[in-house]
This record gives sequence, C-alpha cells and structure tokens, in this order.
Amino acid sequence: PWYLCSLMTLGLCYVVMSLNGNFWALLWTIVLLSVCSVSVALAISCAVRQPRETGAVGPLVFVPQMLFSGVFIPVSHMPVYLRWMQYFSFLQYAIKILGVVEFK
Repeated sequence: PWYLCSLMTLGLCYVVMSLNGNFWALLWTIVLLSVCSVSVALAISCAVRQPRETGAVGPLVFVPQMLFSGVFIPVSHMPVYLRWMQYFSFLQYAIKILGVVEFK
C-alpha cells in the first residue's frame, strides 16, 4: 500500500528513538506530509516540458521548504522581509504538529 514506507520508517524511529507520542497521530502526520510532498512533486513534473528539467526545478521548491521550516535557522533569526515565506512551507506545519504530538 501507499502508506507502507511511512509506516516502516515511523515504526523503526518510534522504537529506536523511544518516542512517547501517540503512534497513530505521528503516522497520520507523516502520511499527510508524504502526500503533500508527492503532490507538489507531481505539480512540478506537470509544469516542466522535459523530465530532466524536474531535477533543476525541484530543488527550487523543496530547498526553501527546508529553510523556512525553522529547523536549520529559526524563523525569528531570518530577515523580516523573508519571514512571510514560512507560511507557504508545509514542512513547517508538519514539524510543529509532530512536536505537539510528541511533547504534549
């Protein structure tokens, strides 16, 4: 099934990292993040003319997702004129949900 990769990844991480959050809530969040990422990747592939162009366009979308998620650089340390871009980062929302589920 389509969620098997997320299930195996979370199952391994849940045991190895001794996570305390609700397993099903964590799994649901990871599955939704995967669906969102795949839909963006499909939209990119539909927007380009040649398949090899996805290798150039994909990082232009997914690298800002990582940068504006607040994991590498806290959003409060970013210039004010760039902070608005955090609201377009679906990765930021997934990380916040995972944090709430794990640490509540």
